[in-house]
Amino acid sequence: MEIFSLRQLSFRYPECSKAALDQIDLNIKQGEFLLLCGLSGSGKSTLLRLLKPQMAPAGSLQGELRYLGRALADLSPARQAREVGYVGQSPENSLVTDKVWHELAFALESLGERPEKIRLRVAEMANYFGIQHWFHKSVNELAGGQKQILNLAAVMTTDPSVILLDEPTSQLDPVAAVEFMDMVGRVNQDLGVTVVLADHRLDEPAALADRIAVLHEGRCVMAKEAADAIQKLAVVEHPMLAAAPAAARLWACMQKLETDVAKRPMAKDVSQPAITDASRPPITVGEGRRWITEYLAACQAASLQTNEEGSGTAPPRADERVSEAAPPRADERVSEAAPPRADADDETGETVSAQADDVSSMRAARNRDIAALRFDELWFAYEKNKPTVLKDLSFELRSGEIVSLMGGNASGKSTLLQLAAGILKPQRGRILIKDQDLTGLSDRQRYAKTLAWLPQTPAALFQTNSVRAELAAAAGLPLGLLSVAKEPAVGDELTAESRPATESGPATESESAAESGPATTACEIVIKLGLAELLDRHPFDLSGGEQQKLGLAIVLLKRAYILLLDEPTKGIDRQATAVIADLLRAEAKRGAAILIASHDVDFNAAMADRCLLLFDGGIQSEAEPHEFFNGNKFYTTAINRIIRPWFPGVITVEEAAAALLAQDKTGINDAGDGSGPDGNGVGGSGSDVSDAGESGFGGNDAGESGGDGNKTGAPGKGSAETGFSGRGYVGVAGRLRQAAWLLLPLTVVAGYYLFGERRYFLISILLIIEALGLFALRFEKKRPPAREIVLIAVLCGAGVAGRLALYMIPQFKPVTAVAVLSGVTLGAEAGFMVGSLSMFLSNILMGQGPWTPWQMIAMGLIGWLAGKLFYKRHGREQIRRLPVTVFGGLATFLIYGLIMNSATVLITQNQPTPGMFLVFIAQGLPFDLVHAGATVLFLWWLTEPFAAAVQRIRIKYGFSR
Repeated sequence: MEIFSLRQLSFRYPECSKAALDQIDLNIKQGEFLLLCGLSGSGKSTLLRLLKPQMAPAGSLQGELRYLGRALADLSPARQAREVGYVGQSPENSLVTDKVWHELAFALESLGERPEKIRLRVAEMANYFGIQHWFHKSVNELAGGQKQILNLAAVMTTDPSVILLDEPTSQLDPVAAVEFMDMVGRVNQDLGVTVVLADHRLDEPAALADRIAVLHEGRCVMAKEAADAIQKLAVVEHPMLAAAPAAARLWACMQKLETDVAKRPMAKDVSQPAITDASRPPITVGEGRRWITEYLAACQAASLQTNEEGSGTAPPRADERVSEAAPPRADERVSEAAPPRADADDETGETVSAQADDVSSMRAARNRDIAALRFDELWFAYEKNKPTVLKDLSFELRSGEIVSLMGGNASGKSTLLQLAAGILKPQRGRILIKDQDLTGLSDRQRYAKTLAWLPQTPAALFQTNSVRAELAAAAGLPLGLLSVAKEPAVGDELTAESRPATESGPATESESAAESGPATTACEIVIKLGLAELLDRHPFDLSGGEQQKLGLAIVLLKRAYILLLDEPTKGIDRQATAVIADLLRAEAKRGAAILIASHDVDFNAAMADRCLLLFDGGIQSEAEPHEFFNGNKFYTTAINRIIRPWFPGVITVEEAAAALLAQDKTGINDAGDGSGPDGNGVGGSGSDVSDAGESGFGGNDAGESGGDGNKTGAPGKGSAETGFSGRGYVGVAGRLRQAAWLLLPLTVVAGYYLFGERRYFLISILLIIEALGLFALRFEKKRPPAREIVLIAVLCGAGVAGRLALYMIPQFKPVTAVAVLSGVTLGAEAGFMVGSLSMFLSNILMGQGPWTPWQMIAMGLIGWLAGKLFYKRHGREQIRRLPVTVFGGLATFLIYGLIMNSATVLITQNQPTPGMFLVFIAQGLPFDLVHAGATVLFLWWLTEPFAAAVQRIRIKYGFSR
């Protein structure tokens, strides 16, 4: 039976013309491991979040989405929370408590489970996931892999039927990633939990997946078994093939080469080795080794047949053949120091060897004598009594060099980059830039074309309200100059409205940069990174991968002498990773020194001039990539683990393909059609494989998504779950509101006869408290989403913080301005809640008294009235600053002043008279004028940026009421 059934599911984000998901048809079976893959922006994360209603984004949803035969939206929040678990990219962002044991218990506590059940389930999960040894630790003490395992275990405590994972290993080191994926596989196999995992890279999850579903531009173009899916990706030469497991990529590369050979006129004269089980590519390292063994045996057999038929010579002895059971002898292997190279010219007259020599000569031509950045006996610890992160660390980064820094989570890679960027300061040792101490440089000297830092969270770099403004500021251009006249494909001519004179960089400029101005350079980066369609979007509205690209573009546009990049390929697909690699090579060619901290082993192997392993606070290994990766078990590429018995020095798929092709002694290389893989990697555009019976990715594969969704039955009208959304709760709230309305007149009547001399004060304070409670029940009736409650809490925090920060200046506070703007942007109810709660919470810190309810009702009324007058329900209507400011000043002076001056009379006088009210109002005029003036100043300053930010959030998360 299907646990999820999707029929013609489409989704469009607010204010977006293009659908994020377009008519998805997909069935997910119970107990299945489904791997969702696709390029960045294909809709993976969106689809995953739609399967978890509490995390579903705001927007227009069409089609059917069923869970166990009923509409997913009809499930109660309690059942959704129990049965559908979610694990995201960032381990830190998913943790909500301080201790490991509390994190495990938190979900069950929130669902109201009995203590004995919570203890039993927590103990069971802790033992199953191996958490018992760090059960009492603080979550801040855990490594990244441990945090992600804790997130998975915390989700599993509720006994879910399905878990959704969104790139869960993107921030983990290779060892932690393997361990985490093993845990996910155990959960699927041992417990029968359905797993839906979205990822850009398929190396580890492909071996565990029952099926792979490929998303392309919002459509599900395929859902097949892993080997069949990868085979189809190879046939249609889809860019996602670059993310396939290394064994499958090597298989596809060899298939393409063999196809190209077969198309040549001389192909009939060439004995080609047969590829065993060619229709099913290998997935795992073991399958890859078996396939290579069979391939080499086939090459040897073909060579023997050619020798016997052509020259009549005797076949070689058995000990000279390539054994099917064991790799060749050591003296037959390719040198470990360098990958094998083919010798025959291809159709363009180039050779793989010549291409490699060109790369080597280009790198050798760089000026490596200049130490751009030097770490000299560096020591660092975050706190005095905490473990030392870096110990006596020393190494140099030279001009034009790309150095990759590897190591486990919490090994100190990000810390080292922050020290180099001047964000942190070492306890001992020095950091030198061109032999100048970093601490002696001013901020201008440090960052003006000298240093550029990409943090793990690129959003920390964003300062403006649009992608265009961010890029223009980074490039030092007026906003209007950054304009892409068209949206060409990569390689088309790029234009800008203006082409300023060429800017020289810190070292030799590349030829393209020398002939173009900064506006054109910015446009080139925008096009290559796929940001052209995002220029008018807010940076915080972008997906994780899009934010990563924008952050990298900002760093590149600074044209700095030293680039410090922390996980630059995180959340980015392999196609975009190749573009990033080209851009960084161009930066190194112009003389920039680049230090990269990354867990992406394949990226490091292809990019780096040197690789460093950071462990126990120091550099434990440092070498050229081929030497560095050779012999490692985990800190190496998957293709090296596969092909190491035959060619130990090989670390990339292209090198492996060239090595295997060179083993064919039958004349494939002699045919004159090239001996190495296509320069563009697997999936070049030179071969036509469309006659293989596949129609491409024009639509969904028939029969892949299971049975008809209409057979699962219509959803019921009622819910068996009472949980948090039963009618009983609404009924109780309704009765309480009715009782509250009756309580108001009863309080007036009873209070007049019962309270004696203090009757007016006590009656008024009771009426205010009852009114506040009545409004709280009214607000609860609307059932605001959790995201809106969080936003209201943040605005309350801003009001409280502002009042505390300026407590020494009488009446000069921003609280009223925050309440007014909350009502203007979120509505009357939100304005009342922010105003009243801000006064209540700040009084807890500053001192409670009988005046607190008066302050709450006065500030709440101002926020409520602002919402009634100025709130616009839909769209991004312009909020005019002048009328909002005038209203804020008048409301502060009249409403707040009148209420609080009257409250002072009632609090201090047993028998108030009209004259007393007039005296107190007159005495309070100076204070009321100061308060009103402060509100006017804050509103004039805050209205436009505050309104723009809150309206963007409101539209993004669907807060319109």
